Amino acid sequence: MWDKVYQKLTDFEEEIWLLRAVESTAAFFNLEIENAEQLRFVFVFNVLETSRLEVVPGAYGRACFRTQLGFTYLYLAIEGHEPEFRRQVVASVGHLTALVPKATNDLIRAGLMAYIARRRTSVPKNQKTSEDEKPAVNKQPRLLAFLAASAAFGDGAELTLREQLLSKLVVLAHHPEICECFASYNEIRGSHRAPGGISRQVWIDLCHRARLDPRAVLDNQLDHLLNVIMNPSSESKVFNEY
Repeated sequence: MWDKVYQKLTDFEEEIWLLRAVESTAAFFNLEIENAEQLRFVFVFNVLETSRLEVVPGAYGRACFRTQLGFTYLYLAIEGHEPEFRRQVVASVGHLTALVPKATNDLIRAGLMAYIARRRTSVPKNQKTSEDEKPAVNKQPRLLAFLAASAAFGDGAELTLREQLLSKLVVLAHHPEICECFASYNEIRGSHRAPGGISRQVWIDLCHRARLDPRAVLDNQLDHLLNVIMNPSSESKVFNEY
C-alpha cells in the first residue's frame, strides 16, 4: 500500500473504496498489526486477488505494515477532498478503536509519527510563499481529530488496557504539530482559549474521553510513562527537532 499510488486519488468514490479497504484490512489483520514490531510485513493488495501479508526477509529498510496502514488512514483523514468524507474517516477510526483498541492505537501512533517525521524533513523552517501561492491549509485540527479517535474505547475495554494505551500517547499529545491546534478545536466546544502556543490539555482530554482519571493514569502507569518519555527509541524521538 504505497503512498505514491493512493496520493494520486482525485475521485470521491475512489477515496471511499480505499477507506473500505483500509478498514477491512485493519480489522482482519489486527493481530499482525500488534506484532509488526517483531515482523516486517509488506501488504499486497490487488483488486483481482485476495489481500495478503507477506513476510519479506531483509525488509527492515522498508516501512512496516503498521506504518503503511496507519499513514494511509491518516492521509485520508487529513487530505480527503470533502469535509464529510474526512469526518467519515475519523468515525471509522473511532469504530475500529472500539472493536480492536490495541491494534487501532498502534495504527494511529504509527501514522502520526510517520507524518511528523516527513514534515520535519520536507518542510523548511521559515519557508516563504509567493503572492500567487494559495495559503497552506491548517491541518492541525484534522490531526487532533484523528488522535482523539484513539480514545473512543468501547464499553468492554479493560481499565488497565485503556491506561496503558493512553500512556503511550503522552508524547504525541504534547507535540507542537498536534496540540497547537487545540485552540481551534476547543472553539467548537465553547471554550474561549486564546489561539497560539502549545496546549497541555490534549492528553488530559484524551483521558477524559477514555473515561479515565488522568491522575490515576499517572499513578498506575508511572514507570511506563517515564519509559515512553525518556527512551530515545520510543515516541519521544518525534520531538528531536523541537
